[in-house]
Amino acid sequence: PTSAPTMMASHTGKSRGALPCRLPPSSSRSRWLLTAVAATTAVAPTSAPPPAPKLAPTPPDVHVAKAHVARKTSMLASSTAERLKFEVEYGRRAGTSDNTYILHDEKDEKVALVDVPDDAFAGDFERALGRADVACVLLTRFDPKAARALFSVARRHYNTCDGEPLPVFASKPAADALAEAAEKANAAECVEPVVVKLGDAVDVFGDGTRMLSTVPLPTPRWPYATAFHDATTNVAFTGKFFSTHVEIQSDRDAKVSWENALPEHRHYFECMLAPVDSHAETALNRLGAKPLADSGYWPLEGLAASSKQGGGINFNQLVRKLTLQGGGTAAAAAAASNEGPRVVAGYRTATARPVALFAPLHGPPSFGYTTQLLDTYRKYTSAAAEQRKACSVGILYASAYGHTASLAQAIARGVQRSGLGIEMVNCEILSASQIDEVMERVEGFAIGSPTLAGNMPTPVATALGRVVSTPGNKTKPCGVFGSFGWSGEAVDLLNDKLMDGGFKSAFKPIRCKFSPTTKMLMTCEESGRALARQVLEKRREEAKKGGRAMPGKESAAPPAFTTPIAQAVGRVIGTLCVVTCRRGDASAALVASWVSQASFAPPGLTIAVKDDRAGEPLLQVGDRFGLSVLAEGAERDALKYFLKSFEPGVDRIAGYSGIKMLRGDEDEKKKKKPPPKKKAEDVDVTPDVDPELDVVEEAQDDEDAFAVLEEAASWCGCVVKSRMECGDHAVMYSEVLVGGLLDNSATPSLHYRKTGMSY
Repeated sequence: PTSAPTMMASHTGKSRGALPCRLPPSSSRSRWLLTAVAATTAVAPTSAPPPAPKLAPTPPDVHVAKAHVARKTSMLASSTAERLKFEVEYGRRAGTSDNTYILHDEKDEKVALVDVPDDAFAGDFERALGRADVACVLLTRFDPKAARALFSVARRHYNTCDGEPLPVFASKPAADALAEAAEKANAAECVEPVVVKLGDAVDVFGDGTRMLSTVPLPTPRWPYATAFHDATTNVAFTGKFFSTHVEIQSDRDAKVSWENALPEHRHYFECMLAPVDSHAETALNRLGAKPLADSGYWPLEGLAASSKQGGGINFNQLVRKLTLQGGGTAAAAAAASNEGPRVVAGYRTATARPVALFAPLHGPPSFGYTTQLLDTYRKYTSAAAEQRKACSVGILYASAYGHTASLAQAIARGVQRSGLGIEMVNCEILSASQIDEVMERVEGFAIGSPTLAGNMPTPVATALGRVVSTPGNKTKPCGVFGSFGWSGEAVDLLNDKLMDGGFKSAFKPIRCKFSPTTKMLMTCEESGRALARQVLEKRREEAKKGGRAMPGKESAAPPAFTTPIAQAVGRVIGTLCVVTCRRGDASAALVASWVSQASFAPPGLTIAVKDDRAGEPLLQVGDRFGLSVLAEGAERDALKYFLKSFEPGVDRIAGYSGIKMLRGDEDEKKKKKPPPKKKAEDVDVTPDVDPELDVVEEAQDDEDAFAVLEEAASWCGCVVKSRMECGDHAVMYSEVLVGGLLDNSATPSLHYRKTGMSY
C-alpha cells in the first residue's frame, strides 16, 4: 500500500527541467511530503484526482501465541501464515510473526513492553494484552505501519494515569519518527518519546530491578535499529537482527531445533544483512554477545546430569541460575527510589555482554542454539565480506516509503546469488565523498529512486551527479530502478542521464507502481543476475587482454572437470525435464535433469535446482509446479527455447507455443461424481498408467492448473513438501499429486555427461 502523499506527489511536475526535490531525514519526511504536495498541487493543472489508496488487508488467519521466555519475561507472538509484504525476506513462505516481549515487575503489578506488532495484528494483540498496566515501551525499531497498537496502549495509559504520557524509549531516528506520527494521529499528548544511545540503560520500572542497556545497531536499511540487553535475565532483544519469518502458532512453536531454524536464518541473512556485511560486522562487534551456554543447546544436558548425580539442584532452577540469571539483582536494588521509567546514562562500559538468549522481532527466540546462531552470523558475515572484496556491485538508492528499498534488496540478492559482493548505499546517509569511495571500489552499479513531486529526491540527484562526472565509471555496467505512485519520472530521468553520459545498461529500467509484487521482485532478482553477468564478462575480457587469469583463480591448477571424481560423477545419468512454476502474477520455467523418484507412498520426487536459477524463488515449501518429461527425439524445440537467455521479467511459459494447462486438484476430482461407463468399444486400455496419476481434463489458466509441454512423454503435477540446501543447489522433495502419459510410445530423453562439474 502507498499513502496518498506518494501518489499525489508523483502525479505532479511533468517538466524535465524541474529542480530535484530534497528528501529530508526520515524523521521529518512525512511532514515534508504533505508540505510539498500542498505546494505542488496548488499550481498543478486541473485533472481528475488520483484514486484513494487501498488500506492494507488484514491477513485472514491472525492469531497471538503466548510463550514463556525467561524469569519475569514472556512473549506475545502475533502471527499469520500469510506474507505481510512482498519482499524477498518473505520468500520462503513460512508466514511471519511480530513479537512483543513483556517484562513483569517483581510484584507482578506493572509490565514493560519491548516492541509492538504491525497494524495488521493490532486488534488481536490488544485483546491478548488485556488490561495490563504498561509502565513503558522500548522500541528496537519504529514503523508508522506499526503505530496503531502503540497509540492504543498510550491512550489507555494516559487515561488511567491522570494524563501522564507513556514513556517510549527508542533511538533518535525512531523517536523523531514516532513524535511526528503521534502528532498526525492526535496522540502527541499521550506519548513521550525518549532518546537512548550507546552507553545508556533503561530502568524500566524506576526501582533498579530491570535494567536494559542500549546498543544501537544501524544499517542503511534500518537506520533506527537498536538492541536492548536485559542484565537481569541476560536476554538480548535484538529487533531485526537474528530474526526469521516463521509463523508461531502456539508456545510449542517458540522453541525449534537448530536444524529447522538454520535454513530460515540463512535466507533472512542473505536477503537483509549480506548486502550490508560491513554494517552487520560492526553491529555484532558492538553487541558484544558472549553466549553463556558453551554447548549452545537447550536444555543443558551435561550440567543436568552432573547436578542430578550430586543429588542437588532442581534442573529448572539450575538453568535459570546459569543462563537466565533470575532474581540476582532484585534484592540488591530494592532500596532504589521508584522514580518511574528513566534513562541511566553511562550505565555500561564493558564490551562483552553475557547472552543466554536472542529475542528477535520476528520468529522464535534462540532457545538452545544461541552459540550456533552467533557463530553462523559471524561466518556468513565473513563470507560476504570476502565476496565483496573480490568483486562487488554497488546498489545506490533512496526510499520514501520503503518500496524502492525493497527493489534494491531484491536486485542485491540477485547479484549475490551470482557470486559477487554487494556495496549497499543509502544516499540519504552517505556523504558525496563516501559515495565516491564506494564507486571507486565497485565494478558495476544500479541506482534507484522514488518519484516525489515529479522528480528524484536531492540525495539521489547528488549521487547521480557524482557518478556521471567521474570518467572511470562510464565503463561499468549499470541499471536503474524505482517506485512511484502515479507517473514515475525519476526512473526516466536516471536512465536518460546515464545513457546520455555513455553508460551501458545491463537491464531495462525497472518501474514499480506502488508496492512490489512477486513478479516485480523476481524481475529485480533476474536484473541483478544480468548485472552480475555483465560485470563478470567485463572482467573476463580484461583478463584475456592482459594475458592473466581471472582474479581468484589459480592458473596452475587443473580444471575441475578433468579430475577423476568429476568424471565419475558425470556418468550418473539424468532425465531431461522442464519445470514450470507459477505463483500469483509470477511464473518461471527451467530445464532440469537432476530429477529422481524418492518415495512410493505417497509418490514423490526429488529435484535439484541451482540457487541462482530464475525459478528457484517459486520452488519453496507449499509451491506447486508442473514437471514435463521430455521425449527422446522431440526435445529439440523445448531445449532450444528454455535454455536460451531471457530478459528479466519475461514470462517464459506464455512465450512457448506448446503449452497446455492441466488441472491438478485431486480434491476436486474426488468431489465429482464418477462419469458414466463407456461402451466396451470406446474404452482406451492403457495398462502402463497408474489410475491415481491419470491425465485429467484440460483446465483454464488458474491456480489449480499445471503448465505442461504438449510434446512431453509424460507429466506430473507436484507440490514441494520440504527443501534442503546442498552447497550451490537446493534439493526439493515433492509429492506428486496428479500426472500421466502424454505419449504412450515415447521414451524419456536422457542426459549424458562427461563431467560432474557442469550440466
